[in-house]
Amino acid sequence: MKLSVSYDFVRTGRNYNEVLTSIKRSIRQLTRNYPAFYIGKTYDPEERARNRDSRWTEMVVLYETSSAGRVSRMERDLIEHFGDDCINGSWGGEG
Repeated sequence: MKLSVSYDFVRTGRNYNEVLTSIKRSIRQLTRNYPAFYIGKTYDPEERARNRDSRWTEMVVLYETSSAGRVSRMERDLIEHFGDDCINGSWGGEG
């Protein structure tokens, strides 16, 4: 089955904490009906979808920035916030 990729994102340029709060709210809404979710970063969502882990059926892109530092910070902050609710365990990978 093909992985579905949808885009419901905010772009960088706004206050980081406002963006983080907005994305946390989006994740809570998107994941309330799913038993597991993963927070990750990618430079090419379509390529990542083609080479996906077979456990996943959907990817939702929530944040876009040209700053590698900002995207890494966002990934770390989200994983730390959601803790055991997401299956990441740690942050820092890229696919």
